Amino acid sequence: MFILTRIDYCNALYAELPDSTLAPLRVLHAAVRFVVGLRARDHVTGALIKLHWLPVRYSITYKLCTLMHGVVYGHAPQYLSEMMVRVSQLAGRSHLRSAHKGAYDTPRIRTTFGSRSFSFAAPYARNQLPADVCAISTVSTFKQHLKTHLFNIAYLY
Repeated sequence: MFILTRIDYCNALYAELPDSTLAPLRVLHAAVRFVVGLRARDHVTGALIKLHWLPVRYSITYKLCTLMHGVVYGHAPQYLSEMMVRVSQLAGRSHLRSAHKGAYDTPRIRTTFGSRSFSFAAPYARNQLPADVCAISTVSTFKQHLKTHLFNIAYLY
């Protein structure tokens, strides 16, 4: 588990990075091989599923959505909460469907570099979640349902 905590440390900073940049983070595959006892050329997908570990890209989404859950329910630091604005709070946009769903505003960006910012990536990740997952208020239950949702997207679809 030490390996996973090191991979997850500040992984929200890796939001929206291209796969080529995330490739060095394949240390997760080495960790799976070590934990399960696979050889160097063995595929790790089956072992990742068996261990119920998320791929790096999905663990980044997990972290962003968990931070946004804290923003929504008042558990996040003030500086994060001040960055996020609900669509329903914006003038002229309160009548939109996204406002009624409780979506958060994703600022307009001009570059892919801008899509990596927390102020864009976190609300975007949360807005992609199903409504039943977003509606869960308790942190532990939210994390369980979020991980199950991301796991299904990563491996079963």
